[in-house]
Amino acid sequence: MQFQDFFPILVFFSLAAFLSFIYPLCKGWFGEKTVAIILSTLPQKQYQVINNVMLRKKSGKTTQIDHVVISPYGIFVLETKNYRGYITGSEQGEKWTQNKKYSIYNPLKQNYGHMKTLAELLELPEEIFVPIVVFSVEANVKVQSKKSYIRHNCAKQFVPIKPPR
Repeated sequence: MQFQDFFPILVFFSLAAFLSFIYPLCKGWFGEKTVAIILSTLPQKQYQVINNVMLRKKSGKTTQIDHVVISPYGIFVLETKNYRGYITGSEQGEKWTQNKKYSIYNPLKQNYGHMKTLAELLELPEEIFVPIVVFSVEANVKVQSKKSYIRHNCAKQFVPIKPPR
């Protein structure tokens, strides 16, 4: 067999490997853009929306916050997760499970870290921050939690509500 006989197979596997790497990045970007579009419809006199916020922590490491909404009701820190299927875990657990087989870092903890970093850098009390994890409508979240998480199509309805204290 010659090289040209293997070339279509080589191209196929190369393309498959590339797509398996790029697909999760595109999926996350699409979820963030969807939420950004929803948040852009909030009244601009009351809400300032900042998307894709990169911060340098005091440790020197960086962190990326998907969306920050500044409002009369507080500063909302939103983490977008464009997952599909069943998401299970506990509020305090380090890891959650997607579709009973994939381990994911607890997004409530991830977003709490974002909120804490923002509070420290702005030198504001944590009490004025409201962390929210936004899941796609294709996620079936089975997590018992007192912390907020919502679906994409509810993001606009949730943000204007004054959080309970």
